[in-house]
Amino acid sequence: MKLHFVTSALVSFFQVATINGADERIAYDAKIGERRNMRGTKANHKEGISVDYLVIGAGAGGLNTAMDLGESLASIGKMNDDSVLIIEASDHVGGRHEQIDVVKPDGYNGPKLTMGVGGMRTNPTLQIQRRLSEENEIKSYCSAFGNHIFARGRSARCEDPPQSGCDIFTAFCSNDPKFIDKTQVDETPYGSAFNLEGIASTNADPESAALKFMLEYDNVNPSTGETCNNDDSNPAKKCAKESCKYYVDYSSFLQGIFGLEYAEFISLGNVGFLGDQGTSINACRYLDWFQREFDTTSINCYPDGGLQAIDEKMLLRSQAVGVKIMYNEPAITINATSSKRSKSSKNSKGGKSSKSSKGGTSNNQSKYVVQTVNHTINVRKFLFVAINTDDIRGGKVSGDFIDAIETQKPFQQPKGSSVATVAIQWDPNTPAWFLDELDKTGGSYSYRQFGDIDCFSRAEFIDTPYMRQQNTIRAVYSDYRCLDLWKELIEAADSGNPGPLKQRVLDGLRLGFPGRSIPDPVLVKGKLWESAWYFSDPLNDSTVDELADFASEPILGESACLIGDSYASLYNAWTEGAFQASRKCLTDRFIAENGSEFDAELGNELGRRHDDRDSLIAPFDFGAPGTDDFEIGAHEIFAPFGCLYNEDGSLVSELTSGASCGAPACA
Repeated sequence: MKLHFVTSALVSFFQVATINGADERIAYDAKIGERRNMRGTKANHKEGISVDYLVIGAGAGGLNTAMDLGESLASIGKMNDDSVLIIEASDHVGGRHEQIDVVKPDGYNGPKLTMGVGGMRTNPTLQIQRRLSEENEIKSYCSAFGNHIFARGRSARCEDPPQSGCDIFTAFCSNDPKFIDKTQVDETPYGSAFNLEGIASTNADPESAALKFMLEYDNVNPSTGETCNNDDSNPAKKCAKESCKYYVDYSSFLQGIFGLEYAEFISLGNVGFLGDQGTSINACRYLDWFQREFDTTSINCYPDGGLQAIDEKMLLRSQAVGVKIMYNEPAITINATSSKRSKSSKNSKGGKSSKSSKGGTSNNQSKYVVQTVNHTINVRKFLFVAINTDDIRGGKVSGDFIDAIETQKPFQQPKGSSVATVAIQWDPNTPAWFLDELDKTGGSYSYRQFGDIDCFSRAEFIDTPYMRQQNTIRAVYSDYRCLDLWKELIEAADSGNPGPLKQRVLDGLRLGFPGRSIPDPVLVKGKLWESAWYFSDPLNDSTVDELADFASEPILGESACLIGDSYASLYNAWTEGAFQASRKCLTDRFIAENGSEFDAELGNELGRRHDDRDSLIAPFDFGAPGTDDFEIGAHEIFAPFGCLYNEDGSLVSELTSGASCGAPACA
């Protein structure tokens, strides 16, 4: 089958946009340059296109879906010119993984240097993302954080990360910053700066005591000293996972069970990001998320080229088998071609639908019509809407498909949280001022400054050979306080006035590091993400599973699913959520024998690919790195990185050498 275009311009467009076979994959930078040159190639009026499968959105979830589907179709000999199309609203792939070009050091000829202004890292408990990085041969550097916390005007550097690289947790030291007591003689820990009554006032670690109670690892409330009891009529005296049902939101839940002072202490600690505390979100859904989040490690992994490097590799692989992509083509309307959509089909599903025709409809019948800026796209078999809830709401996309999902309770559950980030670069030809803050001799570790100081809830110093080439940090991550400030400064910088943004960042860094001489930067770039990550609406009690099942089949009996991290609430704030939603859609609808789109040949091939991916790295089980419980991938490099650095912190060899220290020697 061939695509039938009205004009030859579209044929030329797709010839440019497609790589016709793996042997024609060209160098990464050259291919991306070709893609960027191709942007803006548009028809002058709407053209008709028909495809079997349409993916709306080229973020991580959409690209993962297109790659797995396209490669599976190609493997079984069913991939045609009009099989799979991706449309993307922007001019690049990766969505919130956005990377920016930075100034290269003189004479540098290694891999392209970029810095992230969106998502930047992953960790060993995020299984699909970790395995995709391994599958795509992307080198990642993994180490435990060093931490520096600020609170109420005082600060302390946490205990140094383990030098061996074998421990998987490090201290967040929320109890360590010292305060002078009212006698002006004795130093007291951070927790004692709060009036924590009862057990908590003498508890060596009041934050951990509270978190363990919230997750029901302990049934004694550290604020009252009483054992929780779900039969008690007072919600504050119930155990946390029952008590949360009685409070309007997470903040009132904390205040109810711990009291105002203790709740404030928790809100300023490292429970999560400050946006957790400053936004009204569902208490029980937060505990669901925090249960999984609590069981992660302090080790974080940074891919060379950022998380967008994974997206770019998935794009190249998709194009290599004939998947097409069009940029600057936001979906405007999505309509089903059938005018007799039943009333029951608009209800949230209560179970799996009965199968429609296997593998979709006949080739000359479309199920959906998607209108973009320049094209009318007829979708014959299946529609993957790989865009998050906030990118659909508020009239951004319309049509009867949108009408049918927007009123459903699970769709209304995700609640976006805004984030401002600022990346900053100093002269890459001179040693960075912050190197002395990092551990250069016993191993390389990434370092964070966080707390309530001067609008800087997170400053992140990433210490890998890739990052040492460029002298960049992410100086600002703000998801609660000062969002209006950062928005105004970023908008001014984008309009040609970067001076105030640069000065505000330098002012904050100089407050945080008063003993350092911080020079003027060569590059400052900010980004405001209106919906950077998602929690749950406080008044919506849809469960984690109800939301995931809804996204897998949002309208009973129809050939569409929703993909994105907003639909996988156990993984809020992590790209893993988008990958989990993609996996669930393909599994429920295409691989499972009772799936509406099940075709044995395609389903078996998709299942085989997922199984092969899962076998790349064994499931993580909280062991020491390099053991059976914590397998290290072939492209993962764990601290200490002594083989890469000299004692002064300079690289032993060029970044292009591919040096690898391998796994730490753990007993």
